[in-house]
Amino acid sequence: MIETVDERRVDIPKRHSSRGEPLLDNEPATLPDLFRRAVAKHDLRDALNRKHRHEWLPISSHEMISRIENIASGLHALG
Repeated sequence: MIETVDERRVDIPKRHSSRGEPLLDNEPATLPDLFRRAVAKHDLRDALNRKHRHEWLPISSHEMISRIENIASGLHALG
């Protein structure tokens, strides 16, 4: 299918028959996969910042992944 985007013609690949499958072979299939790929590509020392007692403290990409996994494990344990 061809779509017009910002006055340019762009070839859009056909969607797979099943809902939820990636459009491209190398495309992340889930949001966690997308996030992990972004962290691997852009390992940031200060991906997020949090305020503690009037001071901004950085949170690295890897610390964010660790916190997200801990939260996910806790939610999974709760059902």
